[in-house]
Amino acid sequence: MVKIAANMLSERILIYLAFLSTVFWFTLLLQFMFHTKSWMPDVGLFAHTPSFLPKKYKTEATPGIITMAIVWVSAVAGKINCLTWLMKTKQGVLPKEFYIRWIIGMLLSTVWMFLYDNEINSINFLVVWTVVILGYTNIYHACRRLELSQSELASLGLKPLSESDAREFQRYVLTSSSIEIIWSLTALPLTISCPTTYIDSRSFAEAVPRGIVSLETGSFLGIFYIIFFQMCFTALDFSAYRVYTKYLTILHPGIVLMAVGSFLSNYFKSKQGLTRNTSVYFICAVFSLGAYIIQRLRSDKKENKLNGFYRDQVASKQE
Repeated sequence: MVKIAANMLSERILIYLAFLSTVFWFTLLLQFMFHTKSWMPDVGLFAHTPSFLPKKYKTEATPGIITMAIVWVSAVAGKINCLTWLMKTKQGVLPKEFYIRWIIGMLLSTVWMFLYDNEINSINFLVVWTVVILGYTNIYHACRRLELSQSELASLGLKPLSESDAREFQRYVLTSSSIEIIWSLTALPLTISCPTTYIDSRSFAEAVPRGIVSLETGSFLGIFYIIFFQMCFTALDFSAYRVYTKYLTILHPGIVLMAVGSFLSNYFKSKQGLTRNTSVYFICAVFSLGAYIIQRLRSDKKENKLNGFYRDQVASKQE
């Protein structure tokens, strides 16, 4: 389906559609975040602001409001910078399917806002996971793009990048990809803990417990995703797969900031002080900081400068 749609449209049109879908999503996001403020009066699209749900559904997998705002703004800035660079660059940088997945992700993110606002947590879980899977697929292909040889590029209909273009590709496209992962780690714990702990409670003033798992267990199920991701990413980063993960340079520092913000938010919100769940956030922050330090010590600056095609050129000149 994605390939059929991509073949019907040119790459330039897809980039513009991706840009418009991102601007549309960001416009609604601003309205969602600030529609109760006096300078942005309520126009009826949303009944609440994003801070309403974490207050009603009292889980310990809640991102701090400041953290959430920083991650959202960073995600938007990264996406717009990425698409702006792609619009200015020659065609053939990324496969058309990349932009199709991007557009679908933006449209589903728009749907997410209305599901979130209406407390339809069960469907919201499926929508967010779909967005994350689409985003992670694009991130994999973006990282792999810099490791393709000349023959592989030709088979995919892509053009080689010069050394300067490869640097800018890392700066704009892969920085945006790293922020996308940080966004998923910030958003997913709440979307997991709410439906496992509470029923959809829009009709009730107070959230109604589901009764299947306790609040503490439901919170841990949400936070466990961060642990699982860190374990998987670190294993890949310290293995042969680092040929791709090395390009996500701001991921570990971003996780540290996200985890610290969520730790502080849940620590001060909790009436029990330091709990198992708030401790997990703190441990995740320390873990990512340690992984980042080791990563920097092991990094090969010369290797990071070269993409697959450029290495082919260097090798041919040496021969």
